[in-house]
Amino acid sequence: MRELGDGQARSDMPLEQQLVELKAVYAAMHDGLVVFDARGEAVVVNEAAARLIGFDSAAEMMRSLAFFSELFELFELDGTPIALAAWPVSRGLRGERVAGVELGMRRRDSGREWVIRFSVEPVFDEQGTLRLVVLISSDVTDRVRRERAQRASEERFRALADSMPQLVWTAGSDGVVDYYNARVREYDGIEQALDGSWRWQPIVHPDELEATVAAWNAAVALGRDYQCEHRVRMRDGSFRWHVSRARRVEGAGGERWFGTATDIHEQKLAEENLRRAMATRDQVVSVVAHDLRNPLNVVRLSLPLLRRVISGTSVREQAESYIGRLERQVVKIERLIEEFLDAATLQAGKPLALARRRCDLVGVVRELVEQSRQAGAGGVELVTTTESLVGEWDPDRLERVITNLLSNAVKYSAPGSAVAVELEARAASAVVRVRDQGMGIAAADQRRIFDWFVRGENAQRLTKGIGIGLAGARRIVEQHGGTLSVQSELGAGATFTLELPLVAPTGSSEQG
Repeated sequence: MRELGDGQARSDMPLEQQLVELKAVYAAMHDGLVVFDARGEAVVVNEAAARLIGFDSAAEMMRSLAFFSELFELFELDGTPIALAAWPVSRGLRGERVAGVELGMRRRDSGREWVIRFSVEPVFDEQGTLRLVVLISSDVTDRVRRERAQRASEERFRALADSMPQLVWTAGSDGVVDYYNARVREYDGIEQALDGSWRWQPIVHPDELEATVAAWNAAVALGRDYQCEHRVRMRDGSFRWHVSRARRVEGAGGERWFGTATDIHEQKLAEENLRRAMATRDQVVSVVAHDLRNPLNVVRLSLPLLRRVISGTSVREQAESYIGRLERQVVKIERLIEEFLDAATLQAGKPLALARRRCDLVGVVRELVEQSRQAGAGGVELVTTTESLVGEWDPDRLERVITNLLSNAVKYSAPGSAVAVELEARAASAVVRVRDQGMGIAAADQRRIFDWFVRGENAQRLTKGIGIGLAGARRIVEQHGGTLSVQSELGAGATFTLELPLVAPTGSSEQG
């Protein structure tokens, strides 16, 4: 027997030798092989084909297609039955080529099932007449079951992820994100590429983007847990603080990252408020000491002077003057202490115990304006269209509110400039406006000056303060059922408007 070159036929080899070699090839195959003739009769079967579908030997399978149709049924992987005419072998007998179709297969006698991958190749002679149909089959049952289990597990994971309040995501071992849960709709800018991957970088605030990308790349490169705090853009365009965490997990499908992004915005704001409060603690102590020391110094210095005056001949007039100064400083100290006590009560989330009684707001304001003039604020004027405006209020606390507004107007205005206190009577409320021509308040600060320990930037440069006056004033007014607001422009002064109901609202806190 001579060697054959490439492309040469081996027609000179004895038929017996050819069959021996073919059977050896068939026997060595791991896949099942069945060759049908043009009539649908099996003429060649290897042992692998017999083992594949539950026969004891290949000889038992030397049967017709009709035999197999009685013993087996085929169906799509979703369970849809397949008619005999659509079987892969039937298609091959019609001259069709079938490549790698996966179908379910069930033996009627035992009920045993498989998932089989079929490939069919029709063989024609030189005249184009169908001579044989070669069927190659392999068992892919285990693989399909694993894929089904994985899909079911994936579905359960996604259902669980969609029920979570966090943004949940997964990424491959290369760090490319390939899944987000339904929360992704709450964010603005997470984009899915054509290859199914997601780009998350556009939603991260520019100030934190570089650090976020660096932290993620380092975690992926080193395989260590990932954690990063950053602001991300929400659907409404706002930025909210989140903490993103992820861990690399090794499973049957290889290594994957599982991560979450949790909204910590309120916690972050609380931490910032606490940090700011702690940062101003020393300032508070310093300012309080300063504000209390000044009137105490006046009292201390006035006492020896008062003793000298009393020992002189012209006693009464000078004594009254010094006593008046002392009384005003004592009142100032008492008011400052009460303001701090009220601030502590309000910051603890407790309401003030208002001592309401009928009082005339015009009289209260007129007296405060006069006190301001006596203290050197000659530009303060009272403008009112009514001589009396009576309501049910806590006059002591309203005095503190209006005194705070007046002192701020004078403090942040040029010496001697006009400050107008306007009163207006309405049907069920009283309105007080304190209007100055001072340096004004920036628009950004107008939203913050009623918060605790917050002062306008230009005010901080001009005078000391701790930022509790306006915060306490607004809360006193709101507890009266009223409102306190501001309108201002930088360099054009400010107008604070206080509106109070004449009658106490239902459920208001009263001091017994």
